[in-house]
Amino acid sequence: MIPDPRTDDLCVTMVGHVTLLIQIAGINILTDPVWSDRASPVSFAGPKRVTAPGIALHDLPPIDVILLSHNHYDHLDIATLRVLHKDHAPLIVTPLAMTASCAVASAMRGWPYTALR
Repeated sequence: MIPDPRTDDLCVTMVGHVTLLIQIAGINILTDPVWSDRASPVSFAGPKRVTAPGIALHDLPPIDVILLSHNHYDHLDIATLRVLHKDHAPLIVTPLAMTASCAVASAMRGWPYTALR
């Protein structure tokens, strides 16, 4: 599936496990984006993806905002975040405590983000 680049209406697309593409009022939001084959800090171990994402990473519309709920590997995919940052430079919104995580802090250094209390 290839979503519309922008929509004024509400459109929610289930991409996979916890990843949603939310399109509303011309804004594109991703929740907990995970496109890697494994939910793991390493590419050769950890739970393997069972089904492909519902949208290919290169078919995403311009992403304005990424919402990260917490730092479990099945919700926080650093490799995917790096690609999204390079291709879209979205604002990243995290819970306040998550920004203290070493992996998150080093990966997001210099990226636009805000932490919510």
